[in-house]
Amino acid sequence: MGRKTTIIFGATFGVFVLLLVGLLSLAQWLQNRNEAVAEERIVLENEVALMRSMQQVRRSVLSSVDEQQEINTFFVNQDSIPYFLGTLEAVAAQTNVLSAITRVNLAADRESLGVALSASGSFSSIHQYVKALEYTPFRITINSVFLGYIPVTEGAGQELGGQWRADIELTLQSYSEEGLPDINQSES
Repeated sequence: MGRKTTIIFGATFGVFVLLLVGLLSLAQWLQNRNEAVAEERIVLENEVALMRSMQQVRRSVLSSVDEQQEINTFFVNQDSIPYFLGTLEAVAAQTNVLSAITRVNLAADRESLGVALSASGSFSSIHQYVKALEYTPFRITINSVFLGYIPVTEGAGQELGGQWRADIELTLQSYSEEGLPDINQSES
């Protein structure tokens, strides 16, 4: 039985050594795999940090664009002056006022546009016109309004009626071109 016991002991010892070598190999493989996963995790965390940084830069750029567009509304765009003047005329037509633009002056710093105009019509029409100017989408300041009544008389000095005349001076401070109504649309 000595030889059989030695063979069993040798086989058991061999299996034990093989298992131990296998376990050590498995542990080494798992450790290598763990290190590889840790390296991938670091790379991924760096990429996520980079993406977050890029998103902050993107938000910053978009914020800067929004701020630039807002700043641009504080300056008068020379290409849009005809639109503004057309709006003044359209508002006059809507309020039954005869209007004529007598002076336009763009400030050198482009921060304002001075406009002088004369309007004639009934007192209520002129009042509606001035009020409508205040409610346009433009940031304007009405500097002065001079009202006068012009009587219409017959050759014998008899008054036949008359109409009101207003000289209006205003300053366009700024506006955003987005959201402005189309002045050429007819109201339904």
